[in-house]
Amino acid sequence: MIYFILVLSLLAFAGCSKPDAMSKGYEEIGVFSKEMHKKHHWAVSGIGGLFDDTIEKFNLDYHVHKEADIAKARRNLVFGVEKFLYQVNNHEKTKPFLLNGCLEPQQLKFGVGFDSDKVTLPFEKRIVYALLLEGKISYSIQRPDKFAHTFVLLETYEEARQIVMNENPELLQAH
Repeated sequence: MIYFILVLSLLAFAGCSKPDAMSKGYEEIGVFSKEMHKKHHWAVSGIGGLFDDTIEKFNLDYHVHKEADIAKARRNLVFGVEKFLYQVNNHEKTKPFLLNGCLEPQQLKFGVGFDSDKVTLPFEKRIVYALLLEGKISYSIQRPDKFAHTFVLLETYEEARQIVMNENPELLQAH
């Protein structure tokens, strides 16, 4: 009973307090992560960001239980980034907290890890991690003889986005 009263008190206190950048930032991450898990089976493996008086950066890391080559990893990463940018930039209650009034890909650290019980690709083509950082995407494989990841490709986010748009224009239109 005491636990119930404590939780109720915290919720009442939080509900009365003025929203701040940190609460809005984590709210956006929560909504996005829940939807991605429900609709696309993405599991959260890490979240965070740089939230002070404004939302300066977001850090999101996900795990997808499927095999991916570079093309599939690129599609998944660009889809996730575009979906998150669309959500944040179109949420009227979050916009006032954004550093420049609009969240850009350069303000994201967004990673997607891939693995699968069904391995059909050779290790040198099987991407285990794709990471957007400072506007660039790196793709990594894991060599069978080493525990560490090895980078196999580095491209700008805009290059990757353009490739995805050319191959699957409908993918980015259905936010």
